[in-house]
Amino acid sequence: MSVAHLYSDKPDYYLDHVVWEVISEIPEGPHKVLDLGCGGGLTGFMLKQMGKASEVIGIEISEEAAGRAMGRVDRVIIGNIEQMKFPFPEDDFDFIVLGDVLEHLIDPWEFLYKLKKYLRPSGRIIATMPNVRCWRVVCPLIFKGDWLYEEYGVLDKSHLRFFTKKMMLSLFQDSGLVVYKIVAMMDKNTITGYSSKTKTAFIDGITLGIFRDFLAPQYLIVSGRRP
Repeated sequence: MSVAHLYSDKPDYYLDHVVWEVISEIPEGPHKVLDLGCGGGLTGFMLKQMGKASEVIGIEISEEAAGRAMGRVDRVIIGNIEQMKFPFPEDDFDFIVLGDVLEHLIDPWEFLYKLKKYLRPSGRIIATMPNVRCWRVVCPLIFKGDWLYEEYGVLDKSHLRFFTKKMMLSLFQDSGLVVYKIVAMMDKNTITGYSSKTKTAFIDGITLGIFRDFLAPQYLIVSGRRP
C-alpha cells in the first residue's frame, strides 16, 4: 500500500479544515509561507484572506487534497516531502507550517534538520502534533491492553511515530532548532478540527493544569533556527 493511499479514505474534514491555532501564531504582514501537508489549502487561504501572507506554497501527498488546494494558495506541489528535493533557495520562508505532519514521517529528526535551512534566520516553524500521553490512549492501554488504530486522531493508522510533550521538545532540539513555545491544544477536537470549550478544558482548569499532559490530545510547537 502506498503512503498516499492511506489518505484516500479519509473524511472530507480530515483534509479540508482550517488550523486556527497555527493562524493565530502568524502576525499580519506580507509573509511567505510554506505549508507542508497543506491538505485542501484552507489554512493557507485564510492566511492570505486575513493579510498574514502574501504568498503561500503548499506541498501535499494526496492528489485529491492537492486538487482542492489549487486556487486557494499560490502554488501546490504534489509529492512525498521526505523523498523530494525542495525547489526553493535557502532562507526563503518567513513561516513553515507542519500541521499534524511529523508523526507521519519515517525520520522526522532528519527531515527537520534539513528543513530548517529553508527558513529565514528570523522565521518560525509552526507545528501541531498529537500527544500519545493523552488519557484517551493511556487508559485503554493500561486497563484493557488496547492500542487500537483508528481512521483519525492520536492513533491514526497512518501515523508512523508517536510523541509525548517531552519527546516533541527533544525532536526539535535534536534537529538543531530552538523551541520558543509549546502549548497544549486543550480545546482541539482531533476529529473535526473545530475548537470549542470542552469538558477536557474544564477539567484542566479546575485541576490547575496539573494533569494537562494527560488531557491534551495535541500540542502546538513554535520553533526557529539557532542564532
